[in-house]
Amino acid sequence: MGGERTQYGGMDYYSVFLMYALFPPVLLTVTWLTYLVVLRLLIRKKRRLSEELTARERSRFQSHFVKTVLVLLFLAYPSLSAKMLSVLNCKELHGSWYLQDDLSIACYTPTHTFYQLLGVVGVLLFPIGIPLAFLGESSSPVPCGKERARGPLSGSGC
Repeated sequence: MGGERTQYGGMDYYSVFLMYALFPPVLLTVTWLTYLVVLRLLIRKKRRLSEELTARERSRFQSHFVKTVLVLLFLAYPSLSAKMLSVLNCKELHGSWYLQDDLSIACYTPTHTFYQLLGVVGVLLFPIGIPLAFLGESSSPVPCGKERARGPLSGSGC
């Protein structure tokens, strides 16, 4: 049976692959929950001061949230991309196909095919989706009539 515990600190290849695949959704969830808690605290603080959170302040806060998520995804991008692509990299040895990253795993078995499908989805979401998210952020309208500073993550100055 392939996928024995090898070079991954006591974890098999598929467990490590799943951790990489689940990292972005977990990151988004934790960041989103943090955003909601901080937003709630900010609104509560404003109410104590008999003030309201303006649309401009809320928009700026949301912009910081998006930038935070994009920076974190950008930092994880190389590792995520490599891991999602690695499950597709099989090598022929003596007439049989094995996973290049873990030669104890036979390719094209039902288990490997399932992880290959996850890898294809991961490739669409991470190596392709993360740059598209940056592109979408950089082409979004700039509030307050200001020109965008250089770079997609630059502040708007509002």
